[in-house]
Amino acid sequence: MGALVPLFALGIPGSGTTAVILGAFIVHGLTPGPTFMSGNTDLIYAVFVGLLIVNVLILAFSKPFIAVLSKLLDVPYSVLGPIIVICCVVGTYSVQNSMMDVWLMLGFGLAGFLLEKIGFPLVAIILGVVLGPIAESELRRSLAMSRGDWSVFLERPISAVLLAIAVLLLVFTVIMPMIRRHRESRAETRDA
Repeated sequence: MGALVPLFALGIPGSGTTAVILGAFIVHGLTPGPTFMSGNTDLIYAVFVGLLIVNVLILAFSKPFIAVLSKLLDVPYSVLGPIIVICCVVGTYSVQNSMMDVWLMLGFGLAGFLLEKIGFPLVAIILGVVLGPIAESELRRSLAMSRGDWSVFLERPISAVLLAIAVLLLVFTVIMPMIRRHRESRAETRDA
């Protein structure tokens, strides 16, 4: 619930779930941001009242079943995993009766599994899928206004600072560890 605050107020998703909600808003023509809360009060109040009702219902319905549902943790994954896969396949096929959808689901599931194994953050993918089309259309609009001149991004102070921050983050998170590993491997070969 706390992640909804930056989503409604600034249009920035605070978690993977709110990134999906942002995508749903955009599909329906709503753009979260500074004017979103004043222009869509009915929706905001409906979301907050819905969250309040859901929390009360979760408290009321989950309390009696905690002991029973905690037994699901004892089920081994070798039993639970195939059941989940079967439910996913049946659910995916039943939407459009298409095996292509099932193959896509299995392919993306395998890609997600591999990305999870190498430690790639899921939120980055969700943000890329949700915000990618918006960033692309805004880039196209900026280039159209500047008649294709890329220097417009360096002339404006805000975009220049944001680009500099992005480059610094790229250098410190990707390139610096590579340089450090290279130096360590050279030092190890010298010592050996």
